[in-house]
Amino acid sequence: MKRTLINAASVFSGEFFVRLVNFLIPIFIARVYDSSALGKYSFGLACAALAALLPDPGLHLLTTREVASLPERLKDYFWSVQSLKCLLAAAAMGSVLLLTYVFLADSETRWIVLVLTGRLLLQSFSYFFMAIIKAFERMHYLVWLQVTNCLIVLLGFGLGIFYRLPLPLVLCAFLPGVFCEAALGGILVLRKFGPMGPIWTGWQQMRSIATLAFPIGLTTLLITLNLRLDVIVLSWFRTSSEVGLFSAANLLSTGVFLLASLTMSVVFPKLSRLAQQSKNEFQHYVETFLKFSLFFLVPASTIVFFGASLIVSLLYGARYGGAIPVLKILAFSLPVIFLNAIFFYALVARGKRSSYVWVIACGVAINLLVNPLLTWRLGSEGTALSNLFRETCLFVLFVLVSLRQGNLLHSTRIFAHSALSLAIHILLGLGLLHVGLNSAQTLLVVLAVYFCLMLASNGFPKKRELLLLAR
Repeated sequence: MKRTLINAASVFSGEFFVRLVNFLIPIFIARVYDSSALGKYSFGLACAALAALLPDPGLHLLTTREVASLPERLKDYFWSVQSLKCLLAAAAMGSVLLLTYVFLADSETRWIVLVLTGRLLLQSFSYFFMAIIKAFERMHYLVWLQVTNCLIVLLGFGLGIFYRLPLPLVLCAFLPGVFCEAALGGILVLRKFGPMGPIWTGWQQMRSIATLAFPIGLTTLLITLNLRLDVIVLSWFRTSSEVGLFSAANLLSTGVFLLASLTMSVVFPKLSRLAQQSKNEFQHYVETFLKFSLFFLVPASTIVFFGASLIVSLLYGARYGGAIPVLKILAFSLPVIFLNAIFFYALVARGKRSSYVWVIACGVAINLLVNPLLTWRLGSEGTALSNLFRETCLFVLFVLVSLRQGNLLHSTRIFAHSALSLAIHILLGLGLLHVGLNSAQTLLVVLAVYFCLMLASNGFPKKRELLLLAR
């Protein structure tokens, strides 16, 4: 229990600073520049995120899983994975240079895409070293790496804002911070967990690792498409200013996804071990995670819905009033995003490749069909509705896959409770949005209904369940 708490505190401390910086930067851009600049930044980040997937076709998660299960495998993976990543990173950067030159006429947007791509490619190497540290459950080392990165980025970004430099130059502050993080991470891994095997292990070894990582990498690509397609499609149909308004509202959804990924990355080594050692303990662990997530996130999303205008005003100012209705729609997707992350990591820990790839592929297909249509008709609000519809469909598919296999949970009660709570929450919320109710009394009624459902179905979270998560 002590080790789990230390690991969780370390990861959350380090990631808190990283996420805080990533959260504050678009706010600074929105306030110092304008919504058009925020839209260009969001578009560049979406393109860079897709390009950065090429040097990480599931390699980080595979490394954590394999090394956590058998630490001796690190010698086989360390140099092979890095050699493979160097080749893929070079191909990714070359592709971005070519595509931006051909398709982007605006020079500022082109430079933003290139700078953000360079940052994420460098960060890919840093994440590989962090994956090794997580596999050995020595997460306290991560804090120093990430804090160093954040301090350098904040210093450079602050100087750029102070001197009112063009946005692409300001974003260059990311590069030295990420470089230091990656260099320090590599030195740390070599000193603490070395010596490693030979630097060149041959094409056969790299091909074998790439084959094992491909299902995870394909799923990561599909997840990123699901997350980033909205900004790319909206940029096609609407102006950069409207993209900026959507990005302002979507910041909380992105934050919940990052929080879910962070939380599951902390417990993933333990999930992998439980999946191999004890099916019953694994099922109970997943059930408890789902229960706690529902208990906290549904009320939180309700509060976001009723406090949307205050949240937007505090973060961005009165100029971003157009983001309020978008945030109200996106608020209902917050619990579903977190639950989908739990299902995904649980299926990865169980090694159910075909299941999670199929579910995410269906989500991408739904997104490709619904997103352009709703965005074309309704603009940013249509994009938000598309996101809510997509995440709800993914949740239903995860539930159906898990019920069919019967290897994630002991019974269907948690499924029934999850589906019922989320269905009532979303339908009631959309009804309130339609009729325009927005008061503290209505908020209390919604919360009371939810907690009654929770108590009638599964009861409130218990102390022994909390101890199970922390053990």
